[in-house]
Amino acid sequence: HYHRRKPETAPAGDGFAAVAAALPDLEGIRLVLLGLHNYDGGTWMEALVRGQLPDPRQRVLGLDMAFPLSLWVRDGTGRWHAARPAGWFHGADEAALTLRLTPPLTRSCAWIEVLATGQSAEVRATVPLCWGYSP
Repeated sequence: HYHRRKPETAPAGDGFAAVAAALPDLEGIRLVLLGLHNYDGGTWMEALVRGQLPDPRQRVLGLDMAFPLSLWVRDGTGRWHAARPAGWFHGADEAALTLRLTPPLTRSCAWIEVLATGQSAEVRATVPLCWGYSP
């Protein structure tokens, strides 16, 4: 069964890709996409969030239910990936946000489209990817 799978569905190896995109203000929040990295069979996106951030103490059972935006990533093959907060570090009016993509990106991913939605609107950004790999 393992050998019959499609090659493009294999998870990407450990690596990184710069992503430089500032999304327009949405629900009082400004999201700046910084980069992607793959390791341990997963994909994570790093972002900077500025604006009206929820209180980090509102976490219940370790779940980040308070983040007010829904984030999705569509890869170059048309597959959608949920981007859920995996951790954030608060400053005064900004936070460093780590998003986990489910399922992880594939080796053939040359670009992504990021979709952020709030209660009143949505914003999109499409960015090319140039993967670098650690030796």
